[in-house]
Amino acid sequence: MPEFETYVDVDVDDFVLSCKKREIKELVEFLVQQGHISPSAIPSHESQGVLESFFMEKMDKLREKYYRLSQEDEQILEDLFKKYV
Repeated sequence: MPEFETYVDVDVDDFVLSCKKREIKELVEFLVQQGHISPSAIPSHESQGVLESFFMEKMDKLREKYYRLSQEDEQILEDLFKKYV
């Protein structure tokens, strides 16, 4: 019996954009299980209050600006981290 081998090159963007919300949730759960995403990186808006949600949005914006932080800013954040962890 002959054997056939196939190869399909799918662009990640095309794949994700074609997924339904349920499928994206499954994909995220799979990535967490495989260790590619930290569970703490996934927002759980159902259990967050309004103030906590605003705080998390600010932290996300700050994370995006990491390379623009001065050493003093980074030290302040490190001190806060040490204080609460």
